[in-house]
Amino acid sequence: MANPDPVGRDPLDEKVRAWWLEVLSGEQGRDHPIYGPSLRARLRGDVLEVSGAVESQEAEQKLRAEIQTLTEGGICQVRFEATVIEARGGARGVLKQAIMAFFTNPAQSRMAERYLEGHPGVTPLRVEILDERSVGPVLGGLADAWRRELADGFRKGTSLLLVEVDEVEAFRAIELLDDTKGVEILVLPPSLA
Repeated sequence: MANPDPVGRDPLDEKVRAWWLEVLSGEQGRDHPIYGPSLRARLRGDVLEVSGAVESQEAEQKLRAEIQTLTEGGICQVRFEATVIEARGGARGVLKQAIMAFFTNPAQSRMAERYLEGHPGVTPLRVEILDERSVGPVLGGLADAWRRELADGFRKGTSLLLVEVDEVEAFRAIELLDDTKGVEILVLPPSLA
C-alpha cells in the first residue's frame, strides 16, 4: 500500500512520535493519538512511567513496541503498569451505522481510516475509500434524499471514507472522524446488522 503522505511519512506515526516527545520533555495533558485518555505517561527523572488501560493484548504489545523505539530523553528504566481490559464479548447491537466522511483528497481519507482503526472501542465492520467514480454501488442502497446529500458532499470534497460500525460504537466513531477535520460528515439512518 502506498504511504498516505506525499512526503513519505505516516501522519498517525508522526502524531504518536510527537506525543512521546512531549512526554519526554515533561509536557502532559494531551491524549495519546491512538489510546486516548485511557493511557498516561510521564518521565520522572530517568524513569518513564506508563499506566492506564488498553483494549487487547495486541494493543499492549504495540504500545510496548512504541516505547522500545524511544531513544531520546535519557530513559534508563520503564515502569509499565498498563492493564489490558478486553472488550466485553457479545456486547453488539442489533443495528449498524453507516458514516460518510468527506475529505479533500484520498491521502486524508487514508489517514482518517488509520486514525479510526487505531483507536480502542471502534471495530469497523466496513471501511472503504471512494470517489465519485467508485461510489456507484453505494448509491443503490440510498434513499433519494441521501443521494442529494452525497452529491453535495462531493462538491465540498473529492474523497469519501465510508465506514460502517456496530450501533454500540457509532458515537465514538463519529467523534473520532470529527477529530480528523474532514470537510463534512454524514450519518445515515441505522440499518439491521
